Amino acid sequence: MADRLPAVTGGRRCSAPSLRRIDGRRLARAVLVLLCVLLVAAPVPSGRAQVSQDTSQPVLLSADSMTYDEGLQTVIARGNVEITQGPRTLLADTVTYNQQTEVVTASGNVALMEPTGDVLFADYLELKEEFRNGAIQGIRALLSDNSRMAASSARRRDGNRTVMRKAVYSPCNLCAEDPSRAPLWQVRAQRIVHDQEEKEISYRNATFDVYGVPVLYTPYFAHPDPSVERKTGFLPPVFRQNSYFGTNAQMPYYIVLDDQTDLTLTPWLSTEQAPQLYGEARRRFSTGEVVADGSITRGTERDDNNNEVGSERWRGHVRGVGRFRIDPEWRWGFNLFRTSDDTYLKRYDISNLDTLTSRAFIEGVDYRNYAVANAYSFQDLRSGVDDDQIPVILPDLRYEWQSDAGDYGGRYTVDASMVALTRNEGTDTRRLAVNGGWQLPYTGPMGDIYRVRAELQGAVYWLDAQPIPGSASSVNDSGTYGRLVPALTFDWRWPLVRQIGNVRQVLEPIAGIVLTPYSGSNSLIPNEDSQDVEFDTTNLFETNRFPGLDRWDGGPRFNYGVRTGLYWPESGYGEFFIGQSIRNGEDYEFDEGSGLRTQVSDIVMSTNLAPNKYFDLLWRARLDPRGMNLRRNEIIAGAGPDAFRVNVSYAKLDDTQFQGSTGDREAVQVQGNLRISKYWTATAAHLQDLGEDGGSLYTNLGLRYTDECFDLLLFADTSYFRNRDIQPETTFGFRFRLANLN
Repeated sequence: MADRLPAVTGGRRCSAPSLRRIDGRRLARAVLVLLCVLLVAAPVPSGRAQVSQDTSQPVLLSADSMTYDEGLQTVIARGNVEITQGPRTLLADTVTYNQQTEVVTASGNVALMEPTGDVLFADYLELKEEFRNGAIQGIRALLSDNSRMAASSARRRDGNRTVMRKAVYSPCNLCAEDPSRAPLWQVRAQRIVHDQEEKEISYRNATFDVYGVPVLYTPYFAHPDPSVERKTGFLPPVFRQNSYFGTNAQMPYYIVLDDQTDLTLTPWLSTEQAPQLYGEARRRFSTGEVVADGSITRGTERDDNNNEVGSERWRGHVRGVGRFRIDPEWRWGFNLFRTSDDTYLKRYDISNLDTLTSRAFIEGVDYRNYAVANAYSFQDLRSGVDDDQIPVILPDLRYEWQSDAGDYGGRYTVDASMVALTRNEGTDTRRLAVNGGWQLPYTGPMGDIYRVRAELQGAVYWLDAQPIPGSASSVNDSGTYGRLVPALTFDWRWPLVRQIGNVRQVLEPIAGIVLTPYSGSNSLIPNEDSQDVEFDTTNLFETNRFPGLDRWDGGPRFNYGVRTGLYWPESGYGEFFIGQSIRNGEDYEFDEGSGLRTQVSDIVMSTNLAPNKYFDLLWRARLDPRGMNLRRNEIIAGAGPDAFRVNVSYAKLDDTQFQGSTGDREAVQVQGNLRISKYWTATAAHLQDLGEDGGSLYTNLGLRYTDECFDLLLFADTSYFRNRDIQPETTFGFRFRLANLN
């Protein structure tokens, strides 16, 4: 049959459904290439000839025999005809060229091989009128991605319009045992039209078949041709079912506005809630780009028990990111994130953040120097937080400078900053801070490494304490306060290496002394940027282990640790570090559970193990040396090949690390994927609170089938989170995509 899909070796088994992204655009391109083959011949004897209409594109013609009829002015090549022009090759049993009518015909096992790997077959080919128009009988195509098409006939009109009749198209591999069987799915159409001027391929009276059984008919549908990289149209939909939304669907629609701008609009329709409209826009400029998204819906206010209270109101969000280059050293940009209320983002699965940050900035990098000007605004979505007490930061100016190395390798550094925090209620803060330093590295004759650093930090604070309604007094007093703190640091390390067979072992003792006074902090200065202290192996040897400048890690101390590692061929390795800090007295600037308050700090440890590609482990812990209990214990591990991979994350945090905490925090998350077969994959994830009053937090199950022309995802999610209109619920859903159709 002329419209049967061409078969290839290496097809799939009949019992396994097989689909892949259909590329109707590639199909149409291949057909056009065949119709536009330029053949030029002149009177020649027989055997081989080379002629050219365009010297840049010569035509090589090879045949068993070649004759020229002077009366008819016709060149006829017969037997194993092979014509090559540029990167393309045309094969046929017979090819004729009539110089008088300028008609080219090819018949008998016609095949065109494209440089892309596409192969087209035909029973008969005829081109005329300067090769702008023509006809093909019994066309079949096997594209480089194994997509296939066939049509009983095709005609080329006006040089830019191709019409194929009784056509069939599918990207699915055929059954290896019986290629005559219908593929998993295909599109049959009475007529397929490719309009080059409009760059569109349209289908008339088309039927969608699954295993040869018609399941859907449409009188018309269209998609862009291969020359179009972006085209307005629908994207794969997502369907869900849960108790809050009922049956719901997301139907994204992609819109191309111009060469630099596009937009995706996604209506979210549900049976139980008002519709939501979600939109995402992207715009590229010569100096940068902007990506923004937003949504809007209308819903009823609810109380903490999820009961409807009050009237309906508009809910939504807006989010955007922009980055722009000013010159090679400078750029500016912004981050914007705002929402209508505290549960909207989680309710509509947009974000799980508890605090939204908006930022505008301009920054520059020149050699080793860096400067930035920031402005910040925050929206806190946690319950019990008063928005009037959340500061706006404007400005936040920072400058970092480092000199070239001196005669002995020493460098000078300057870090300067100025920041202003303004609140509607509470304390307004202005701070100017400068930290100047000098450091000198040195490597001894035995490979031992030293570093000496001297620094002086100065800061001035201007405070304006505004009264807080309902509070007897402000925490901090208004006024001007200052701080000037010197620090001298001496670090030493000695990496020792030895080879044991094909394994390299490294042992590196590390020690450091920090000399600085306790007077670096002032209780009248508000703590804006140093509330969250996380003591671990990464900051053990830092001069100031507070994350910001409002608090200072004062007092002389001695830091020490040891790092060891094993490294073997094929990138396998294992590393371990353990360390501790000792000071001459307690530092009450640190919270009790920080691990740094007492004279002898907690012991910090970490392990990073990856012996091969089938296993990796990261372990971080903090041990209280007095009670020998773990205050912090974190494990991230993965095991198994790609076909069956399991990842486990575990964390336990001592209750002393959190103000007002009523117990330890402990949780574990397990994720896994299983490749059931070549086309089927199963995934699972579960998050469990292991605390005394804990329980399940989240569970996800997924089953996915994907091949060359079809993608189906089935999923089920269960969330146990409670917050007003967010209640524990289970969501079932699926998403499917037919290659090239959505």
